[in-house]
Amino acid sequence: ALCIKKLNEFPMEDGLVQVTDDNIDDILDSTYELLLVFCQRNLPKCLGYREPTTKAAKMLAHLDNPVYIGEVNMGTSFNVVERYNATEYPEYINVYSFGRDPEKLKFPISDISIAKAAMSHAHIEIVEIKTMKDWE
Repeated sequence: ALCIKKLNEFPMEDGLVQVTDDNIDDILDSTYELLLVFCQRNLPKCLGYREPTTKAAKMLAHLDNPVYIGEVNMGTSFNVVERYNATEYPEYINVYSFGRDPEKLKFPISDISIAKAAMSHAHIEIVEIKTMKDWE
């Protein structure tokens, strides 16, 4: 029998699934779609994205059906970067295991906008969630 891992069984850091060249295919086997965040943590441009992204991930983990966000280190996972043609720092891309092209997303970077982006493709509507307080 094919054993499909759950997303939260992959390496996680600060609530973000760590997506690498070695595990990207296994990850896509375990979910139909996933919001990937591409960056390189030591780059000044990338410093601002991580806190709102990890906040969003913590919110999403509390859902009845948790939604996960994948983090790709552009400095080490060159194949994933190439596969999805990630060129910006940071870059948010919705990826699919089959049947749909990746979608590059542009939005103001905040915990709410990132959570909404991750949830919209999980077909969950957010109704009037404005701050972290609403999640607590």
